[in-house]
Amino acid sequence: MEKKSPCVPIILMCLSANVIMVACVVLANLVTIAIVVAYCPLPKPCCTPCPTCIPTATNTPLPTAMPTLTATTAPCGECRGGVTELTLRYNGATADAHVQVLQKKGEVAFDGIVQPGEIFTFNGIDKDGKLGTEITITINGQVNTTLHTSCSKPIGPGMTSGDFEIVVGRSKDGGPLCPP
Repeated sequence: MEKKSPCVPIILMCLSANVIMVACVVLANLVTIAIVVAYCPLPKPCCTPCPTCIPTATNTPLPTAMPTLTATTAPCGECRGGVTELTLRYNGATADAHVQVLQKKGEVAFDGIVQPGEIFTFNGIDKDGKLGTEITITINGQVNTTLHTSCSKPIGPGMTSGDFEIVVGRSKDGGPLCPP
């Protein structure tokens, strides 16, 4: 069995009260940096480690003398097996917008107050952890948009629908979504 180097997460920036960007640094023959976006279920003060989403996060700065850096990103793929998670940016103008994400049968995948420009993440809540075949997003009780999430139509980062832009997504069998 291959021994894996420990990952040292370092918070880079807060994207909102609940979403932080983290660099995961793995020291080995080369230094590898993977940048991830993590969702904290409870709002924390900006740039404070969020123990519920990154238990070992620290604000330790990177060492000043480092070997060659290799930037890596998680490989992405096409949507397969249904969408399981989406991170959206709210591009609307309404402040304190009450946003709900509803799965096809009415199950609530997200229910919260969102500000213009804010990013939020939600997961599928059906038995397979998927979002079902489509989701409906409402703002203050009014339908804003519907997204097809069964993978039979293109879906991925950069796609805009209504007042929302997909920032990151995952599918059950394809992993991280590539831009369509």
